[in-house]
Amino acid sequence: MPEKQHLESDLGDILIVDDEIPNLKLLTDLLVQQGYGVRPAERPQLALDSAMAQPPALILLDVRMPEMDGFEVCRRLKQENRTRDVPIIFVSALQDVQDRVRGFEAGGVDFISKPFQEEEVLARVRTHMQLRNMQRHLEDTVAKRTAELAKSEAKYRGLVDNSMVGVFATTPDGQFTFVNDAMSRMFNFDSPKQMIARGSLERWRDLKDRERMLTELQMHGSVTNFEAETITHTGRKIHVLFSARQIGKDILGMVMDITGRKRVEKELQTSHDLLKHLLSSIPDAVFSVRLPERVIEWAEDSYNTMGLGARPEQVQGLSTLKYFADPDDYNNFGEIQRQAIREGKRYMRTEVILRREDGTHFPAEVTGTFYRENDEVTRITALARDITDRRQAEQKLLDYQRRLKALASQLAIVEEKERRAIAADLHDHVGQTLALARMQLASARNSTADTRLARKLDDISETLLKSLEDTQQLMLELSSPAMHDTGLSGAVADWLESQIEKKYRLQTEVIDNIPHHHRKTMAPDVRTILFRNVRELIVNVVKHARANKISVRLEDRKTAMRVIVEDDGIGFDPNAADRTFSKTSGFGLFSIKELMADIGGNLRIVSEPGKGCTAILSAPFDVDDS
Repeated sequence: MPEKQHLESDLGDILIVDDEIPNLKLLTDLLVQQGYGVRPAERPQLALDSAMAQPPALILLDVRMPEMDGFEVCRRLKQENRTRDVPIIFVSALQDVQDRVRGFEAGGVDFISKPFQEEEVLARVRTHMQLRNMQRHLEDTVAKRTAELAKSEAKYRGLVDNSMVGVFATTPDGQFTFVNDAMSRMFNFDSPKQMIARGSLERWRDLKDRERMLTELQMHGSVTNFEAETITHTGRKIHVLFSARQIGKDILGMVMDITGRKRVEKELQTSHDLLKHLLSSIPDAVFSVRLPERVIEWAEDSYNTMGLGARPEQVQGLSTLKYFADPDDYNNFGEIQRQAIREGKRYMRTEVILRREDGTHFPAEVTGTFYRENDEVTRITALARDITDRRQAEQKLLDYQRRLKALASQLAIVEEKERRAIAADLHDHVGQTLALARMQLASARNSTADTRLARKLDDISETLLKSLEDTQQLMLELSSPAMHDTGLSGAVADWLESQIEKKYRLQTEVIDNIPHHHRKTMAPDVRTILFRNVRELIVNVVKHARANKISVRLEDRKTAMRVIVEDDGIGFDPNAADRTFSKTSGFGLFSIKELMADIGGNLRIVSEPGKGCTAILSAPFDVDDS
């Protein structure tokens, strides 16, 4: 219910006192029609008894009555505690000012003139009823608030007495007027009374802090979160934080012991300084980025990797997109990041091109460590390292590798040429000389009759024959003459027959599937490398595979020749051979792969333990001669 409506409807009882029955009836009917409760009384004593029995909300009192006039009735009602506050409106035909003054002095609040005007009567009654109700409501409110205040005071007094925070009141000259139990315990006193007796001045380690506090208090009327070092009753130093306000001549405040917090802050500052030192010694830009927004929270760039200078805080709140040279790099980095998070990884690492503040670009390695809260990644700490020097070093290394590969290929070709030259020299000089010497010995043998000399010449001839055979064998080992006469397949076949079948008693075969009518040319150097690599593969089979059979197959693959070397030996794991890089097999395969790559070809190994091995060499043809 609204307050106004409440005030109008509350305490609606009206006592009407008039010895003239018509007037009494007229007023009664008028007010009853308006919804008021009415008690009519035609004699003064009856009115007094009724009012004392149950005080009305309002009294309409006629001034002229035979037994007792209205002024006297009013004075008596005002003398009683029960009716003192009931408003009284005098009803009179009197117009004399003195009579009205007498009425107000007696305690009346208003006058209604006879003859009655309904509007006037109702207006005055309504006004004073509202005033009366407002007064009653105010009294009730005051009583209620007074009770609440007393209750609140008791409650807060209990809170102060039992508070874990020190509460005090002191005079400006340092005399305590109140301290609670928490305050006395904080400063190692046995009781608040003991602390009050000693005063506050002894508690300050430096009285200059007290002077600063009093100055601020005088300027602003209060101090908030004022820190100071104080001394307890037992001489222990403690850091306190207090707030105080000056009320009248007293200073009231609260105190907290923050010694533990100050110790933690000091340790935290030490850790922060150490972290700052560590970060400043890292030659990388360090960022903390909020996810999933990818917004920079803070940055450290001591070595000016990103060109942030002395103010890395200027990038706080910026998107990392600004520092990617290419938006595609930004998107790809985000996908790598999300994939790492989905896989539950703790960190990620990738290389991108970044942009410095001055707009220059540089290659960077970015390593990010994920920070999780409640199993959700909320930020990433990323280190951006400038790898320009490393890229340049890698490029130099690649250049060196290419040069070494080229040199290795040239060395292999030169070696084969030297082999061929030596073989030719052996054939043209040593072989011819040995053959001529045997012919000369045969002529001498036929021309002598000395049997003993003939036997010696026969022995020398046999020795020369053996030397000639050894020379021919050496010529085959150095270079196959068939390479230039019948091609690669003939050279491989001759070498297998002379060097593998006879020496190691292995079954070998060469299958040439390249049609004779569709021959293609191959550069001599490429053919030389192929022959060398086939020889190396077969030597590895002989040494390590424990095979019984070796086959070599040549195939035409349009633009390239494939040479397939197969054996039925014990096999091996090609991946393991690459990882171990052994001198017996891994290095040989690596050397072959490098030589094949240098001539534009490749080597592919198909093998597994216990199932033999297939090595496939592919080398390009030059032109189609068909």
